Amino acid sequence: FLVTRLYSTLGRYEVASGFLSKLLDSTTDERLKESIEKRLKEIEGDKNLDFLQNAVARYRETENRSPASLQQLIEKKLIQSLPKDPFGGYYYLEDKVVKSSTKKEKLKIFIQK
Repeated sequence: FLVTRLYSTLGRYEVASGFLSKLLDSTTDERLKESIEKRLKEIEGDKNLDFLQNAVARYRETENRSPASLQQLIEKKLIQSLPKDPFGGYYYLEDKVVKSSTKKEKLKIFIQK
């Protein structure tokens, strides 16, 4: 699933999800299906983290300070509601960075130089 990691890193979540959805529809292997479903959730989580981090940046631009909590993004009408964590956890703000209680960091691609 390297291609989906690449698209996610580039912020092309719909492309990554679309690729995996087609793969999911075409396989009958249960272990592969489980792996694809997990990866789809990871992509959704990355998309949510980016969405919230962008809202935090807009908050900083308008308020000249960082929000104390993600709830302030709703109060300032920058977002309508907090997205649901696809793994059942929650999102929170720590040191000006949006994090997930179920995921340590976004998936990355490492390029050896």
